[in-house]
Amino acid sequence: MKKRDILLSAVSGILLIFSFPNLDFGFFAWFALVPLLYAIEGKNLLGALVLGLITGFISFLGILYWIIVAVHTYGNVPLILSGLILLLLIAYLSLFVGTFTSRSILDFKSSSFAPFSGLAWNTSVHSSSLGSRGPFWVTPNI
Repeated sequence: MKKRDILLSAVSGILLIFSFPNLDFGFFAWFALVPLLYAIEGKNLLGALVLGLITGFISFLGILYWIIVAVHTYGNVPLILSGLILLLLIAYLSLFVGTFTSRSILDFKSSSFAPFSGLAWNTSVHSSSLGSRGPFWVTPNI
């Protein structure tokens, strides 16, 4: 994996952060995944998964930063443990982005990328917000 690919994954994560309501640049959501898709092109499933995890980790860290304060203040949980809770939640939610990139690699190889990649992203984002599998507030502001 090249430094360029990691940088592109990080740029996607940052653009996803900007597409959420706190910063209110919702139009970034329309092209936030483009750098990630360039980064995963030609990768194997594991490489795509790792790049997706990087994007997910960065984006969810920027989106859910407030969880440390909420858990510490309102749950009376020690600050270090609050940070660990945040990291575990981010690691779990990053799996959904990693699943999307792994699925996209399969679509890249089968020339059916265009229709199924969008479906894979929507399925991964919305399934992460259903029921007890994740918070509902992590869906982009589009």
